Amino acid sequence: MSYYPYNTFKANGNILSGGSLVKLDPSNDDYALQAGPLDDVIGVAYPATALPPQNGVSTPYAAIATGPIVVFGPGSFVEVTATNASVPSGFVMPDASGYIQAALPGDKTCGYIFESINANEQVSMFVLQPGTVVPATSAKFLSTAISDTLTVAQNGVIVGVTAADLSITLPAAGAVPAGWKMRVFNFGATATFTAGAVGTQVILANGTDKCYASGKVATAGKGFTNTAATATSGDWVELTSDGSANWVCEYQGIWVVHA
Repeated sequence: MSYYPYNTFKANGNILSGGSLVKLDPSNDDYALQAGPLDDVIGVAYPATALPPQNGVSTPYAAIATGPIVVFGPGSFVEVTATNASVPSGFVMPDASGYIQAALPGDKTCGYIFESINANEQVSMFVLQPGTVVPATSAKFLSTAISDTLTVAQNGVIVGVTAADLSITLPAAGAVPAGWKMRVFNFGATATFTAGAVGTQVILANGTDKCYASGKVATAGKGFTNTAATATSGDWVELTSDGSANWVCEYQGIWVVHA
């Protein structure tokens, strides 16, 4: 379980434990509420402190009303729970209790799970941005155990690599429209990636394309590597194109320019 981006809120009402989903309180952005099926989920709730048992309360809570709560948001891998039914791998959304259920094309989704689970089981979920809608095809997500080359048609794809030392090659920067983007992330145990010799790599299509990032020198033909020695589960990088070059928008973990 890999926790990364998180914020601390106060609970507006009781928030269930076990990795339940929450939304922002529209009347006070210091507070979080239990999320339901149509809500914009901001993340997964866990206790901010080790709360003592509450007298007369049979349901375990991550926080009781006005208590502190930690919410792990977009970019996190975090344990979530299916309570009412089994959930297949794919996009998920909150059920009426605030736990996960399957999401269909057109539904708002809070995250993606890479393995099916039964009712009352937990699974790691990759948390997506609030308001994300399930696309008409699940091809926007690609889980791979082999190196792969992306195409122009895969605009917006999120690639989950599940083995060490994989390389994901971008299409030529001049071949894609401005705004074309992709994200690569490590999905699996941290030990899977630290066992590698190189690390997860984002490869440019040719020797003339460049990739720009704050604080790094853009070099023709040089992409980025999530170095094996420092890699962790959930490390990711998002790149976009301006129609002539690639730009790193955001990243989590240690990414270096190829040697």
